[in-house]
Amino acid sequence: SKYALWTRLQELEDPVSVIQTEVWEAFVAHLDVYLDLLEQHSSNGESVQGQNHQPSYLEYRRMNDPAKPMLNSLFGAEWTE
Repeated sequence: SKYALWTRLQELEDPVSVIQTEVWEAFVAHLDVYLDLLEQHSSNGESVQGQNHQPSYLEYRRMNDPAKPMLNSLFGAEWTE
């Protein structure tokens, strides 16, 4: 997804500093977009009714994640699992 936030800190970087600055800023930017979308949706008064398929979708994605090969090559199989 073009909306995913990926990072892998290099050994030469100060991990705490990177997380407190660059990663935090990216997280806040994503959160702001999410909250804007949530506000837009909740303000129109409509709600979605129906059966919750989230657990089965999450299980399917866990077993069939198309990003798994990419994550394996970037971070290694142990980290990906």
